[in-house]
Amino acid sequence: MEALPRSAIQVVEATPILLNKLRSITSIDIAEQALTALDMISKRNAKQILVC
Repeated sequence: MEALPRSAIQVVEATPILLNKLRSITSIDIAEQALTALDMISKRNAKQILVC
């Protein structure tokens, strides 16, 4: 998403998966990546984050 910011709209569908990864943290690296992705998604699609 950093290289193609407009691709964030495609990743919005993965929001529930990212949130589930945060709920069951098994690796701090995965948690950090999920948070980064959610942060990027929220900048353009905040409503989608709230719906989940």
